[in-house]
Amino acid sequence: MDAGLVPVQGYGFDILDQLESPIDQELTAIGDLRHPTNLRLFAWWKSLYDAAGVPPKRRAFDIADFLRDSTNMFLAARQADGRWCYRIRGEAFLDLYGPERLETCVDKYRYRVFEQPVSTYLDRVASGRVCRFTTGVFNCSQFGLKNFESVDCPLIDDNGDVSHIIGAAALYYRADS
Repeated sequence: MDAGLVPVQGYGFDILDQLESPIDQELTAIGDLRHPTNLRLFAWWKSLYDAAGVPPKRRAFDIADFLRDSTNMFLAARQADGRWCYRIRGEAFLDLYGPERLETCVDKYRYRVFEQPVSTYLDRVASGRVCRFTTGVFNCSQFGLKNFESVDCPLIDDNGDVSHIIGAAALYYRADS
C-alpha cells in the first residue's frame, strides 16, 4: 500500500450517505486517482481499451488477478430485463455501500448524496462506454476528514454490448495531508 494512504475499515453505518460534495466525472488520466486499488484497476482497464473506443471484454477480467484488491471491488452484470445485479462484492465495498443491503440486484438502492438510483448511474457508465470516477470527502468525529474515491469501468460481451461494470471504492485518508 502507498505510504501516503491509510485505509479506514469497520464503519458500522452507511458511509455514502455521509459523503460531502461528491464529484462524478469521466476518468481519462491515471493521475486523477489516488487509491492504489483504483490505480491498478484503471491501469488494467486502460491497457485493454481499444484505440477505437471499445472497452475490454468481460472475459478478460479475472478476479484472481486482483486478489489483493478484491476487498474493495465489485462486478455488476446487466440482466436480460435491464437490471444490474452484483456478481462480486468485496468486504470493504460492502462496508462502504451498506452491509445490510444484501440483495444482489441494485434496482432498489439509492444514496441521498448521489441524487439518483444506483441503477441509473450504472446505466450511464454503460452508455458512455468509458470509466467514471467519483471523489468526495467524508467528515465524521469518529474518523476525522477522509477521502472517498471510486472507479467504475464498463466491460463488453462478445456482441460488443456493455454487459458488466467492474469497479472499486475506498475510503482513506492521506497521511501527508
